[in-house]
Amino acid sequence: ALFWSFTNSITASESAKRGYPMIIAIAQIGAIIGAGLLIFSHTFGLPQLMTIVTLGTLSIIPAVRYFMREVPASEQVGDVHAAKTEGKAEGMAGFTEGIRLLLTKPYLMGILLVSTIYEVMNQVLEYQMQTQATASYPSELGFAQFQGYYGVATNTLSFLMALLGTSYLIKKYGLRFGLLFFPICLVLALATLLGFYYYGHPTAGHLLAATFIAMMVAKGLGYAVNNPVKEMMYIPTSKDAKFKTKGFIDVFGSRMAKLGGGQINNMYKGDLHNLLIFGTFY
Repeated sequence: ALFWSFTNSITASESAKRGYPMIIAIAQIGAIIGAGLLIFSHTFGLPQLMTIVTLGTLSIIPAVRYFMREVPASEQVGDVHAAKTEGKAEGMAGFTEGIRLLLTKPYLMGILLVSTIYEVMNQVLEYQMQTQATASYPSELGFAQFQGYYGVATNTLSFLMALLGTSYLIKKYGLRFGLLFFPICLVLALATLLGFYYYGHPTAGHLLAATFIAMMVAKGLGYAVNNPVKEMMYIPTSKDAKFKTKGFIDVFGSRMAKLGGGQINNMYKGDLHNLLIFGTFY
């Protein structure tokens, strides 16, 4: 949340259309490497992998420090219209100000929906996939390897889409098309999965593969298309909206959406059939 708040505050809209998909694409390289390490978790061991994760996270601090020292302040101006509001007081600072802006600005409420509503679906679909995977990969290391294959596949799709397709789609068809592209693909993937389960009479392995592919679409296109588009929507907003409201949306709003998906999973966790039918329908 803080990374994107910072990036949105120093980036102009036209630069974002060109640069945000590239940021997402490069980020997926790291995600592919991290997921790839999980595939070989039987060699490294899970505690050693956690050490690598910790060191990687700590490396962000000197990287941002270096960026702030080397990049001229003239290149960190952000959106011109939004910059005009930065010297204006928008009310009391802190957590409640972000909520006030959210409730009084329909535009920000729209960003909330774009940012969080898909988390409910992702949570349900991911639980379906992991429930099936647990039966096929019952050991801890076996399940970790499955998660590694899933991570590599999903982030490879994100990388290719962000590198080759997202920037083109946004520049040619605009943000509105970008906002619609992901939900349309997600609905098609879920409808196909539900139809395959109903009429395809799949084996457990085939059903896991189909759910795996649907999850790739949900996560992969979510990262590559929906994420950069929703971040671009913050650029014309004020500094308070970028940091306070965005922080509320990304942390509280996203977690509440995951809670909603978790509640659906909890209702049907004892019956995979009902979870697939009603969970996918929700």
